[in-house]
Amino acid sequence: MAREFCIFGCEATLESFHQTELGEKCSETHKHAMYVYHGLKRLCRQDGHTYIKRSRLEREALGVRSNYRPSLKFRDGVRQSKVDWSEAFDFLEEWRVIVRENNGTEVYLYRYWNAEKMIAEAFHVLRKRHEAEPWTFEIDAEKYV
Repeated sequence: MAREFCIFGCEATLESFHQTELGEKCSETHKHAMYVYHGLKRLCRQDGHTYIKRSRLEREALGVRSNYRPSLKFRDGVRQSKVDWSEAFDFLEEWRVIVRENNGTEVYLYRYWNAEKMIAEAFHVLRKRHEAEPWTFEIDAEKYV
């Protein structure tokens, strides 16, 4: 009987993926998904946001793509800047890597979206409990203002 093993929370960097030439064995959709994912992680980390506007993320992914596929920067002397990222976004959403909201204009890393959802639910519970039994605090607010 064969055993199957799953590893979660383990990922290679995009740089490592290209150094091993594994990227060459992927479809264009999967390559584009890697560029989008790399760009989304970088922008969230860099700016401290939990989501990025899709238009900004597409520009970032295009820049990432051009770093790893410099031959695509120019074709016949014309800068290649139009890419249809839709399949990459669909793939990432299907695998619960991202969540799209507001008609797909806001793109979240799933883990950040889920964390925000859990925080909102906890806050909702706290507010409901406060309505049933109001909190009172014995603090001097003026002291901290």
